[in-house]
Amino acid sequence: MTASLESFTGFPHLPFELRTKIWRYSLPEPRVVPVQYNRRFEQYTSNTPQPALLHTSREARRMFLEKYNTLILSPKYPSTVYVNFETDTIYFYNLDCSPDGDLARDLASSPYADRILNIAFDSELWDVLRTFKFESTTEVGLLTNLKTIALVEPRGPDVKGPPIDWMPEGDWEEVDGVVRLPKVLNFTDSNLDISHLGLLFILLTDSLRDRKEFKWGNGTPDVSMWFT
Repeated sequence: MTASLESFTGFPHLPFELRTKIWRYSLPEPRVVPVQYNRRFEQYTSNTPQPALLHTSREARRMFLEKYNTLILSPKYPSTVYVNFETDTIYFYNLDCSPDGDLARDLASSPYADRILNIAFDSELWDVLRTFKFESTTEVGLLTNLKTIALVEPRGPDVKGPPIDWMPEGDWEEVDGVVRLPKVLNFTDSNLDISHLGLLFILLTDSLRDRKEFKWGNGTPDVSMWFT
């Protein structure tokens, strides 16, 4: 007789403590969670699939919700996005990131503004946000416990590996398709994407350093640059 490995019917009969450990081991690794406002459904959505534990069983869902919250930005609008504020990075990648066209106002009214620790912005979106704001750090200044900010430059579909030829191995790392660049780069490089990202990086780090009135609970956030 051949044993089937496709199912394990004895799981509900395991001791509760053992089941709890298994569910916890099944929680997602730290993720980058893209977020946008979906005007068709009038809610915040993500193209990252919802974790399976949400729909596995009531017990699994309860364990999942001990670590994960529905991401509420503007309280006027519902959300289908679940995040672990301790480990996940919330990524605003789309120009349609706010129902009313004002991401800063959404963040200011979010009940979770003080719990957002890691955030990322598409570089084009960041440029647009700066166009309509006199203060260049409006959005991040509202997140009082922010730890990290990433500025993200999308790569073309055929570009793989390091974004510039001369980057020595070890000066960059790739995690889940995201290339994280060192903080010191040759920003005069002929690659326009690198130069653009480098300029935004310099402007943002200078602004964060100069804004003494911001009192982040975890100190001045660390800024990094990503290629996706």
